[in-house]
Amino acid sequence: MATETNASLLGFGPAIGRLEPGRYADLVLLDFKKMRYPYTHPAHDPIDVLLYRGSAQHIDTVMVNGRVVVEKGKLLSVDENAVVARLARAAAQPPTEKEKAFAQAIAELKRHVTRFYQGWTG
Repeated sequence: MATETNASLLGFGPAIGRLEPGRYADLVLLDFKKMRYPYTHPAHDPIDVLLYRGSAQHIDTVMVNGRVVVEKGKLLSVDENAVVARLARAAAQPPTEKEKAFAQAIAELKRHVTRFYQGWTG
């Protein structure tokens, strides 16, 4: 009900907000047993278990626009090894001038913020 109401408020009522044919379906199915065991008692509130214990390792299935993109925890739509290799190549490159300037600006901002807050903890 909250999903359908929010979809309507945002102007997406006919496209999302319900699980029915013709609407977009983005879903994440979690392995609740894996999330709960052995750390919590079965009687614990499932929402609390999700909020305090849930992590990426508990994702079983993901659907985007009705298409399964993760199944049994395995990504189906992207070659993970190719992405990791591409990231490693990008990370190995020296920083661009723009990246250097950004890092310098952040360092300067940090210096000013640190000076501003000095003595506040006493």
